[in-house]
Amino acid sequence: MRNGLQFYRFLRFNSDFRYYIPQGKHSTWAFRVNVGIAHAYGPSKSLPYEKFFFAGGSNSVRAWAPRRLGLGGSRDSIRTDGVYDYSYEQPGDILLEASAEYRRDIISFLEGAVFIDAGNTWLTRADSNNVNGDFKFNRFYKEIAVGGGVGLRFDFSF
Repeated sequence: MRNGLQFYRFLRFNSDFRYYIPQGKHSTWAFRVNVGIAHAYGPSKSLPYEKFFFAGGSNSVRAWAPRRLGLGGSRDSIRTDGVYDYSYEQPGDILLEASAEYRRDIISFLEGAVFIDAGNTWLTRADSNNVNGDFKFNRFYKEIAVGGGVGLRFDFSF
């Protein structure tokens, strides 16, 4: 800390790949892969909160509430009434997401879509508060969350 300000040292990489395959005049296949990793170093040993990766929500794995998917294979919080508790955001150091979506025109700016999403977030270091929340090559593929659905898309191409 200098002059009352917290300084962070970190490296962060994030890449988003998208590929579209038109299927005639009124429909399209859309594919997306989003990967990222961040590593904090120096005295703080932590990322600034806004630099963590999050999964879940309308631009991510849509079957989960925004920022609520993760961490890895850590246990979900379950309330005493047996309902999952999604009150807390799940910040991670590693992000892996993918989606496939079939889009079809309904009217000029409105499209219907059928999609499947997959992904999760992990930590780069083991954490006693999030057992199995760290990334391990021998188990990460078992910790991928999958969700699918149908929806409407508004295409306001400018």
